[in-house]
Amino acid sequence: MQQITPIAELRRNLGLTLEEFGKAIGIASKGNVSIIERSGRCSLEAAIAIEKLSNGSVDAAILNDGVRLAREAVHAPADTATPAPASSDTLSENVGEAA
Repeated sequence: MQQITPIAELRRNLGLTLEEFGKAIGIASKGNVSIIERSGRCSLEAAIAIEKLSNGSVDAAILNDGVRLAREAVHAPADTATPAPASSDTLSENVGEAA
């Protein structure tokens, strides 16, 4: 038995046909909406549209890796961020020490 994805559940709870749901999220093809429902994966644009349509109950990050990665980067701890480049004073000191 096939598991119902959050996308399929949302569409059914909203009482929308595949065509109506597709129109609401910017997908023209009923077949593509069906594929999205079964896979639980979609484009960034569709993922954001689904999250908005669901009032946030369906997280776009579970539907699209690009959304997930962007959100992880935004919420990464400060110690994992790329360090700021050294100031010119620090560089001068380091060059002088090497000589």
